[in-house]
Amino acid sequence: YLEQESMSVSAGQSVEVSVLDAGVSKGKVECKYRYGGGVWKSVVAIEEYYEGIFTKYKSELPELNEPVEYYFTRDKMNSNIGEITVIYPPLVNFLSAVVVPPKYTGLPVYKLSRMPAFFSVPEMSQLQLMGQSSEPLHEIKVLTSDQKSRTASFIGQEFRANWDIDSSFTFGFELIDDSGTRSEESKPWQIAVIPDQKPSVSLMTFPSNGILPVDNLVKIMVKATDDYGIAQLYLQTLTQQDSWKRVKQLLVDSLIVDLSDEMVNPGESVKIRIEAVDNRPRPAGIAYSNVAEFRMPTASELFSMAEDNHDESDQQLKELRKQSENSVEELERINRELMKNPEVDWMKRQEIEDVLQRQQLMQQEMTDIAEELQQQMDQMVGRQMASE
Repeated sequence: YLEQESMSVSAGQSVEVSVLDAGVSKGKVECKYRYGGGVWKSVVAIEEYYEGIFTKYKSELPELNEPVEYYFTRDKMNSNIGEITVIYPPLVNFLSAVVVPPKYTGLPVYKLSRMPAFFSVPEMSQLQLMGQSSEPLHEIKVLTSDQKSRTASFIGQEFRANWDIDSSFTFGFELIDDSGTRSEESKPWQIAVIPDQKPSVSLMTFPSNGILPVDNLVKIMVKATDDYGIAQLYLQTLTQQDSWKRVKQLLVDSLIVDLSDEMVNPGESVKIRIEAVDNRPRPAGIAYSNVAEFRMPTASELFSMAEDNHDESDQQLKELRKQSENSVEELERINRELMKNPEVDWMKRQEIEDVLQRQQLMQQEMTDIAEELQQQMDQMVGRQMASE
């Protein structure tokens, strides 16, 4: 007879079965077994030891993944039939997720109806997991590659988890059902984090020759980009007397800045750059543009520049005077034609108006050039006095 008529084993395990025989075997002893009413298979039984009047025979059945019936036979005599029940470890039947990106990214919440083996999420996202096991749970453990402590809660077969994602890792679950059977340890899911990149910023300046204009006004153009958004832009300056400092928050990407407050002496330089701060909350991403440097010209350079400007303006005035003389000659020509023919048609009237308009524009240009020369001289004298 069988030592044990019924038993249970975990799926995938081999099992040893045995029989006690009170008789004397003339032939070999075999163990017959079959899966779920299928064909009987045989495995040789090995004599183990004598126990009183009994001889014990045992056989090992291979890895079992479904219920088995078995019995022992010899000399056309059979033992009673035994049953082996297979206990299956709890499995994750399905797993879904909701990814909640950080608000500052402006990205929408998105759902994964079935968790893929690999997926990526923006850095600092929240991951909400919903799953179901094949058996009612007694305990659930989270297995992760980064060894960080993460938990999951469960009720019956349902389980949930809510994690903040700040790094990449793989994960899985160890499930323990009410019978104490454990699932195999594995980490079949992998999360990759999409990092929030630092912003990038570039600076263009006019003038670009490195000389600080007489009026200390510099036009700047800024180009700043970020994967989610720029929060602030600052103009920074650096002089030989100071370290980099913020002097102005920029609200537009093109403007004229006044560097008069930067205390630099003739021959010394003031450097400027742009600081870009993205919209990531603590810690924000910060980047700096290329540096533009402007040197304050010396007194001799100022006078040389003034002479160059004067020569250029003088040439412009000469050209304007010549154009003005041509306009006067043209008016005299029109006047002679009118003396011959006093009647003025529309084309002649338009010609007169065009000449007079050009004359007025040239007069205004000459006035502007003269005022600009005077202003440059005043600024040059003021800068010279301030540097003494």
